[in-house]
Amino acid sequence: MKRYHGNKPNNNTNFGIISEDSLVTNKKLEFNLGTIQCQAVQGVNELIVKCLDKNGTSWLSVVDRWDAKQLLAVAATNESPILLLTSKAVELWKISEKRKHTLIRHLLDIQAEQMALIRRGVGMQSSYVAFLTSSPAADIMIYSFNSEDMSDFQLDQVLELRDSHQPHEMRFMHLPESEDLLLCVSNALPEQPLTIYQHQGAAGFQKILGDSALPEVQSLEVLQLPHKQLHFLAVATSNSVYLVLPQITPL
Repeated sequence: MKRYHGNKPNNNTNFGIISEDSLVTNKKLEFNLGTIQCQAVQGVNELIVKCLDKNGTSWLSVVDRWDAKQLLAVAATNESPILLLTSKAVELWKISEKRKHTLIRHLLDIQAEQMALIRRGVGMQSSYVAFLTSSPAADIMIYSFNSEDMSDFQLDQVLELRDSHQPHEMRFMHLPESEDLLLCVSNALPEQPLTIYQHQGAAGFQKILGDSALPEVQSLEVLQLPHKQLHFLAVATSNSVYLVLPQITPL
């Protein structure tokens, strides 16, 4: 068993103030397909998706939905499967030869505010997608899947959140060096601006850190330095951004 160690913000080992009056924004209609960057613009009756590859080549595709709240890439393949969150449902779409996305599967009827997805990595048994729900209660519903068409999509766990006026955000974080999978959640409890859950096999995601020293968290982002294989969690408050560096040590 392993444990996450996090220090208070006045300890420069784990937290560092980057800049004042800075926020990490959550751009919910942007997503990446490997090295390809895509952004969707809401039209009158459809989504226009513009993608740009590393060589500067761009193209457009269309999704017949007008009420998209968030898009996430499921896999970086030619069919470009994406998850689409609307005000009432979650759907899986794939691109056709004519650069038009086709609805493949209606996954859930759900009122969710946000999705988070992580593809299977070293030491992971599955890929995971989590939904932050707002009605009838504030929960995080975690599903697992392994196939690209998500035909084996199944509910694994529900994490209850306490009702709060504070906004919630969540991010998966995989640490390949220790093979740990974390789920980071802002304002899960009114007195805990940052909560971190660790995936512990059959026990699912278990809370390993509830930090009360930070101010109210407004945004979360996972950052990676690829050459050094370092992973950070950027935690934005109203006037600062903190970098949280996970330190995983065996018990």
